[in-house]
Amino acid sequence: MKPPIFGVHTRELTPELRQKIKSNKGVYVFAVIRNSPAWSADVLKDDIITKISSVEIFDKPTFSKTVRENAGKKVTVEIYRNGKKIIKEVMFNNPS
Repeated sequence: MKPPIFGVHTRELTPELRQKIKSNKGVYVFAVIRNSPAWSADVLKDDIITKISSVEIFDKPTFSKTVRENAGKKVTVEIYRNGKKIIKEVMFNNPS
């Protein structure tokens, strides 16, 4: 089995989460894969990923496409956690 590029499972934002973060942008992290790049970067369950490199994440398709396009690269990942914006540097795996 190939290692995951990033290593998170995401969902679309619910109306309640959009209201809480005051934005329609982002994806909700509901699981982090152990020993993945996300795990190593301390991305946590319940984080909301809002940006990867310079790409704003609007929804799951934008998230998936951006992760695939950055496979094997070091990127910045912008996360919303507990009312604060956090920036993480993450080295994505190259699955090929």
